Amino acid sequence: GMERKYPGALQNYKGGGSGLGDWLAMMPRDSWLTHHAFYLASIRAVAYLANQLIQKVPNSDKKEHWESSLKKATEKNAEIETMIRSVYKGSIFSYSNHNLEGLGQNLGLFSRIVNGTDRCTTLRSWLNSAANCRDRSWPGDEEAAFYNSLNAKDQEELINGRNLFPKRNNVVKPRWHLRYAVNSGILDVKYTFKTLSDMGFHDIGLSKASGNHFPGYGYMMSFNATTLWETWWRSEDLYSHNHPMFGAIGEWLPSSVAGITLEP
Repeated sequence: GMERKYPGALQNYKGGGSGLGDWLAMMPRDSWLTHHAFYLASIRAVAYLANQLIQKVPNSDKKEHWESSLKKATEKNAEIETMIRSVYKGSIFSYSNHNLEGLGQNLGLFSRIVNGTDRCTTLRSWLNSAANCRDRSWPGDEEAAFYNSLNAKDQEELINGRNLFPKRNNVVKPRWHLRYAVNSGILDVKYTFKTLSDMGFHDIGLSKASGNHFPGYGYMMSFNATTLWETWWRSEDLYSHNHPMFGAIGEWLPSSVAGITLEP
């Protein structure tokens, strides 16, 4: 099924479809690199299983089938790796003459797939653009309703604290921060902070983790949260306020921040 479905679709894919994006990422669009990473992981699993079967059941009548599967998976693995490295090369993100918006929630996947020299160049370019981009307004209905229900004094305080955009047409909009915020989904949050620290951008990771603005961990704490929420945005009637959804940061804190790691 994978052999029929994925290679042709990936060859011409430009990031505009729906499917394998990261859950609860602030930009949960379907993304080119997420697709390819998923496919790579899947075919590597097929290759591993086929190889194990060949080695451990050498006299099976299915050996020829397993050898064929191993050969195809190995070839497809090389093909997809080549495609990825041909796209993410240097400081320009492009594929089939269509510019990509950037690494987005794929930062962690990118760090583990693309080779070293191109990875460093592209990562620095991405961080530079992320550091200089403008904040956006968050369109969430529940957040907007909450902030617009506040009295004028509280709204003014939040505007001065850069949590809200100034009132326009008698309506305030929550400010969505791109620099001092997390923005990753539940999959990428496991890798983003570790990647930033390992690549020499530990200060960026710290600023994202400790920022009090939306979306992020500090934003939860600004509402007196003592446990992790199920979503980045505040919810009073739908999402849990005690959930492991973004708990992967708990691995980064003792390892990269406190310096406690397992002995090799």
